[in-house]
Amino acid sequence: MELAPFSSYFIFGNLGVFVGELKKRYLLLMSSKNPIIYRMFKYRKLIYFLGALFIISAFLFIFDRPKTNNPKTGTDVIEIENPIEGSQISSPLKISGYIVGTWVFEGSFPVEIVDDNGNSLVQTYLQTEGDWMTEKKIPFSRTIEFNSKGLSGKQGKIIFKKDNPSGLPENDASKSIDIEFK
Repeated sequence: MELAPFSSYFIFGNLGVFVGELKKRYLLLMSSKNPIIYRMFKYRKLIYFLGALFIISAFLFIFDRPKTNNPKTGTDVIEIENPIEGSQISSPLKISGYIVGTWVFEGSFPVEIVDDNGNSLVQTYLQTEGDWMTEKKIPFSRTIEFNSKGLSGKQGKIIFKKDNPSGLPENDASKSIDIEFK
């Protein structure tokens, strides 16, 4: 029995002939003495299930991968140019760097300088320069003043916080750098 190629049925648009040809091929395979083909049809529901499982797994792997940066700790979200980690600072202090727009609301985000006991020396906002409604990194800079009397030689932190207008704790995130007061 000679079978015509499938493409010819699509070109001429004869769907009834195409379905009939599929039935012929199916019956030919089912009557085959080839044990591999027979087992394939015997377990076709399992094969369909495994195929669907593979497609769903591939879809989830491609579209549901975690992001490379950690939004809770600020890794890869904020890049600080000045001051650098461990540097000595004094008032007035110029803070500059780059931040991802998703950490910014209305073009600004909070920053806090604390001493080694966690006492806040200043809480203020840093303003971004340019379009903040993006997922790309955008520049920021500001000079801030704080009272550093009696803190010479002591440790502290500068804490950069994600602006969280919702107030929900699950949306909070921050990144801090260790500094030393002059």
